[in-house]
Amino acid sequence: MQPFSPEDAPKGGALDFSILDLVSAPFTLLRADHGVVYANAEAAAVLGIPASELVGRRLGDVITDGALEASLSNLAAGAVRQTVDLGPKNLGETSGVRVALRRGGGLIGLTWRAPEAAQPLAPTAEGFVRRIGPPTALLSPEGRWLEVNEAMCAILGYDRDQLLKIDLTSLIDADPPASEVWSSLRERAGAGAPVEAEWRLRRGDGASIWVRANMTMADDAPLGPAPYVISLNDITSSKQEEARLRESEERLRLVIEALDDVFWIFDPDTNGLVYISPGYESLWEQPRTSLYADPDSFLDKVVEDDRQSVRERRILLAEGRRADVDYRIIKDDGTTRWIHSKAVPIRDSQDALICYVGMATDVTEARRIQQFHDEADRLETMGEFTAELAHDFNNLLAIINVNAGLLLDEGLEPSARRIVNKILSAAKLGTAITRSLLSIGAEHALDPTICNLNEVVRDSYELLAAAVGPSVKVTVLEAPFEVAVLIDPNKLSNALLNLAVNARDAIAGEGELRIEVAKVWLAEDDPVGGAFSLPPGPYGLIILSDTGSGMTPEVAARAFEPFFTTKATGLGAGLGLPAVDSFARRSGGGVTIESAPGKGASVKIYLPLAEGGQGSASG
Repeated sequence: MQPFSPEDAPKGGALDFSILDLVSAPFTLLRADHGVVYANAEAAAVLGIPASELVGRRLGDVITDGALEASLSNLAAGAVRQTVDLGPKNLGETSGVRVALRRGGGLIGLTWRAPEAAQPLAPTAEGFVRRIGPPTALLSPEGRWLEVNEAMCAILGYDRDQLLKIDLTSLIDADPPASEVWSSLRERAGAGAPVEAEWRLRRGDGASIWVRANMTMADDAPLGPAPYVISLNDITSSKQEEARLRESEERLRLVIEALDDVFWIFDPDTNGLVYISPGYESLWEQPRTSLYADPDSFLDKVVEDDRQSVRERRILLAEGRRADVDYRIIKDDGTTRWIHSKAVPIRDSQDALICYVGMATDVTEARRIQQFHDEADRLETMGEFTAELAHDFNNLLAIINVNAGLLLDEGLEPSARRIVNKILSAAKLGTAITRSLLSIGAEHALDPTICNLNEVVRDSYELLAAAVGPSVKVTVLEAPFEVAVLIDPNKLSNALLNLAVNARDAIAGEGELRIEVAKVWLAEDDPVGGAFSLPPGPYGLIILSDTGSGMTPEVAARAFEPFFTTKATGLGAGLGLPAVDSFARRSGGGVTIESAPGKGASVKIYLPLAEGGQGSASG
C-alpha cells in the first residue's frame, strides 16, 4: 500500500491545520480516499492512538467497521452528513463512541463523541439557542419544538412551555397541507445544504403573519436523529407591500387594457417587448404574439413614406430623449389612420436605463377636426381681408354710380348716353360682386358636428323647392340607412342652395332636380381620391342631377374657378360653385361635376364619414 502524507491532500492553496487546534471536540480530517490529514489530541485520546501515528494512514487501517465504511461510501456517493456508532471491539480499551461525518471542499471531517458526552440535549442546546438574538429554535425530525429562544416566542406569540408542547406544522397556514410543506423542507435540509422557505403562520393570539424560514440540519445529535436549526424573520410588512403593489399593477393593467390606445414596454437588454396592450390587435389588426416574436413587425402596416421617421425615433430614444412621431398605417380594409406615438426611456435612481415605455394613439379624427379649425382660421383671415377690400371697392363704385347718374341728367347725345349706360351696368355688376365678397367674408367659420345627410337634405327641401320655383320638380332619394358625417350643416344647406340655383338657371323652364344621398367606397386608386388627396375608405355622398342645358368639357373644367361664369352679364358673379368646392374641401371631402351639352349636369359632393358611421357602403 502506497504511503500517504498531508501533502497528498487536495491542493487549492497551502493547507494550514493550525487553526484546527482551536477545535475542542475530538476532530479528524480525511481526504477523499480516507487518508488522515489531521487529528487533534482529543481525537487521538478517543481512539487511543497518538496523533502522529494517525496522520498519514488510512482510517480503514486503524478502525475496521462495516457501518463506518458504509457511511464513508455514502459520502462518496453524494451524501453530506452521516452518523455511526462504534463499539468497544473497534476501539480497544474505549467503551464506544458516536462519529459524525461531514463532507465538504473535497475533505471529510469526523467529530468523535465519547459515551460520557451522550447526555440530554437541553443543557447544551438550551444555552446555545437562548444566546442567539434572532428568533431561533431546534426542531425534531417530526417538527416538534425541542428548544426556542425568547425572540422565537415573541414572533410566534407563545411562551416557551406552550411551544414545547406543540409542533411547527400546527402553526403553518399553507396549501398544500402543512405536513407536506414540512416534509419537503425536511427532505431538502437533510441533503446537507441550508434551505429557505416562506410561510404564513398563525400566532398564539390568532393573528396571521408571514415569515421567512432558514433551516439546516445540526451536525450531530447524541440523543438520536439529528435535529434541525431553524430561524424565522417576520416579512409580513413586505408581503403586504407586495400585495398592494400587485393590486396597483392589476388596476393599472385593467385601465390600460380598457384603452383603445396601444401601450408598450420594450427591454433594450433583450431587444424585445415586455408588454403590449390589447389595443394593438384592434388598431393594427395583427396578433400581439407577432409583435412579441418580431418587434419590427408593426412596420408592415406603416405607410412606406413614413417608415424612416419611425426608425429615426429609435435614435432619439437611444440618446435618452423623448421621441414623438406621427405616421400613417393602412388598415386591412384599405383605410388610412393617423397614429401619434410617444416614447420615453425609464431609468433607475443610478441613472441606469431600465426600459422604454410608449403609447400609440389613433389621432385621425383629432387631425381632421384640427384641419377644420386651421382652415377656418385661414378663411377667417381671408374673409376679413376680402370684406375690407370689398368695402373699399364698393366706395369707389358708389362714386362711379353717382357721377354716371349725373351725366345722364345733363341731356347727353344718344351715343354718349349709351356709353354712360354701359358704365352704369358695369358698376351695378361690380356692386353685385362686392356683395358676394362681403358674403364670403361673413361666412368664414365652420362649426362641424356629426349629422345625418338624410336629415340635412330633408330639412333643406322646402328652401330648395322655393329657390328653383314651381316649374322645376325637386325629387329627394334618401339612403335607406344613416349616413353620419362630421360637417357644418348650415354650410351644407348653403352649398345645396347654390347648386339648386345653378340648376334652375341651367334648366331655364320646366325640368327636374334630383337629390340623392348614398354611401360610397373610394379605393386607393380612385381618381376622386387622387384629385382631392382623400384617403381610401367609405364616404357620404350627395348627388344633385338636373335636366338643364349641360356644359361643354371646357366649361365643366373651369366651373369651380372663382368669378368664372357663362351667364349673361348681371346674372351671375361666378362664386356659387367655388363656394361649394371650398365647403367640401374644408370638410375633408371634395366635389366633382359631370356634364355634357344637352344632357344636364350631375354634381357629387363627397364627405368623410364620422367615427362610428362606417357601415356598409353602397352606391
